[in-house]
Amino acid sequence: MTNDEQITWLALGYQFRNHPAVLAGNEEGGRRLARGGLSLLHTIGTNHAPNRPDPRIERCIFPNSQVPAMSQVADALERRFVVEDWHNFGADYERTLLAWLDNFDNARPSLAKDYDESFRRMWRFYLAASAATFRARRDQLWRIVLSPNGVSGGYRSPR
Repeated sequence: MTNDEQITWLALGYQFRNHPAVLAGNEEGGRRLARGGLSLLHTIGTNHAPNRPDPRIERCIFPNSQVPAMSQVADALERRFVVEDWHNFGADYERTLLAWLDNFDNARPSLAKDYDESFRRMWRFYLAASAATFRARRDQLWRIVLSPNGVSGGYRSPR
């Protein structure tokens, strides 16, 4: 059995507007999983009704994007998969974004020849604003373990 038969991985993130096509592809992948195989959905979500990101982020970073609410994700998964585990580690994601921001700032001298000041400001804004949404706990980071037909005896999360 190959790893592809054991697990599929899907990052949905800001592209939730395209979720029917994305999940249909993942559903098809789920049908190809070996018996007992799992699918992992990794996505950012929000505590509020569906919303769009900041206009600058939408225009420059994630065009035509939407951060989904938990209800939208659950509705999209219904009748497609059994949700075996839904893990929220959004409280930890601020540190990741701030580390990326620090790494980006430290790499600035090597990036300056290829990217202008406008690009630098845009990415600094995106990383700092994203860190703030996670600090405020408005946005969450979810990893959702899915199975096509349910895990016999139940799935045991390795945390």
